[in-house]
Amino acid sequence: SDFQASGVSGVARISGDIELETLPVELTRAANASITSVSIEAPARAASDAFSLSVEIVNRAAIALDQEVTLTLDGRELARRKLRLAPSATVRERFDRLSASDTLMRGIVSLGDDALALDNRHYFIYSHKQQLPLLIVEGSSTRANQSVFLQNALGLSRDPVFQIERLALDALHPQDLSARAAIILNDVAIPAGPLVDALASFVDAGGGLLVIAGTAAQQHWPAALLPGNPGGVITAQPASAFSLTGFAPDHPLATLIGVRNSSELSQARVFNYRELQPGAADRIVARYSDGAVALLERRVGQGRVQVLTTTLDTHWNDIALQPAFLPFLHHSLRYLAAFEAYSSQSAIGSIADLARHARALAGADAIAAAGAPGPLVVESPTAGEIRVDRQNPLLTLTEPGFYQVHNAALPGVEVTLAANVDPDEANQQQLDLARFVREIKASAGPATTATTLNRR
Repeated sequence: SDFQASGVSGVARISGDIELETLPVELTRAANASITSVSIEAPARAASDAFSLSVEIVNRAAIALDQEVTLTLDGRELARRKLRLAPSATVRERFDRLSASDTLMRGIVSLGDDALALDNRHYFIYSHKQQLPLLIVEGSSTRANQSVFLQNALGLSRDPVFQIERLALDALHPQDLSARAAIILNDVAIPAGPLVDALASFVDAGGGLLVIAGTAAQQHWPAALLPGNPGGVITAQPASAFSLTGFAPDHPLATLIGVRNSSELSQARVFNYRELQPGAADRIVARYSDGAVALLERRVGQGRVQVLTTTLDTHWNDIALQPAFLPFLHHSLRYLAAFEAYSSQSAIGSIADLARHARALAGADAIAAAGAPGPLVVESPTAGEIRVDRQNPLLTLTEPGFYQVHNAALPGVEVTLAANVDPDEANQQQLDLARFVREIKASAGPATTATTLNRR
């Protein structure tokens, strides 16, 4: 064996009666340079389309190498630099002031030819910004500033960017619900008829629904979709207020929001809330200081529904005035929309969940396409066609390059994965053979015994 150190994981176990002898193959250390990592730095402002790229290059040889690194975006060469790599050196090249297009970008960082070509190209994808389209539904006659705190706080999110649209309930149509990541019913009567059916289908396909149950919420609502059984309005005693006592410690929001923000939210004063009795399938996420439900959740199909039993303006409380209001709102909507940052690059041999990647990359456009008939069709880097069951959308990545996934999002929305070889495969560093043998012998089990079977 060449006893490549990167090829060993853990200690091999043998029985005590096996004799171990190592026969190392003599290798000449090849003059090879490798791209070991490519990292992307997103813009500091949500509106900016500029980004930076940092590339790590390792000289695997014991001699100095002259190399050239090239950056290509969407098939267009943007930069080419000459490098002098010292023996066994690691260098980092940075490419700044790169400009993203409005669509998904494919990038390649490459080196010149050397002893091993496979680790000379690194593939990645980059999206200008991940957007979560949100719809805020209001009544036709709203309070002053009813959605102002909500919209302003959501507008400050950078990763992802919330794309916000507001519609009055009486102007809402079932087709308005498509291509959204989450919908907020902001203190309006719960719709009925085709609208509630469309809401149920939206959530069932993976969308998120946040219901603000304030003054306009009725005491009877569609139990198949919304959690809990609503009751009347509870008002605090004069000169007093309720508080949020915190989130269920085993709920993801508790971790996302953090102890500090949870503590700050507990300082908020709640003067009114709507009584809500949870059902057997409902999960209490947060309570008030009197033990009543503050935030209730239900899983519906692939999506989630949450009901907040007080308002998100200053009508019933001062939650929107607390410093923790912004992280609370951001994390809540990310959670409801099942937001995940997409992977800009993956390793060969890994298993990709195509539906999950599509949702992370395309958001609501992937949600809208989730119920489409037929399999996902994947075009491999070598132009082969792979059909993947939409109900079990797992794909093992076997080639370096770009995998194009079809039917995973709405038409015109690109879903691509970038796969690369493991850079450790090019690391020719050898094991410490003496130690390697000692560890194996030390872990040796008892000698195996043979059993003779007598046939009659």
